[in-house]
Amino acid sequence: MHTACWGSCASNLTSSWFVFRNQLETKGAHAMKSLLWYAGALSATAAFLLIRSVRLRNHPPVVELAHKLEAAWADHHTVA
Repeated sequence: MHTACWGSCASNLTSSWFVFRNQLETKGAHAMKSLLWYAGALSATAAFLLIRSVRLRNHPPVVELAHKLEAAWADHHTVA
């Protein structure tokens, strides 16, 4: 009687261990997927901000361009 219980108890322990291990792997995979999404979003945001700041630094403001256009237009009409 004791050995029969031991066999079924060992079987239950083994199956519960596999269920527990599968749950851990699922949680680990979910955590890894969340971490990858977080890292991807963070790097995309950083890249967007970096590219935006470089573009703003390299291009003059619209007001400055408007003044240059106005001066060029005035020079064109006074020369002709």
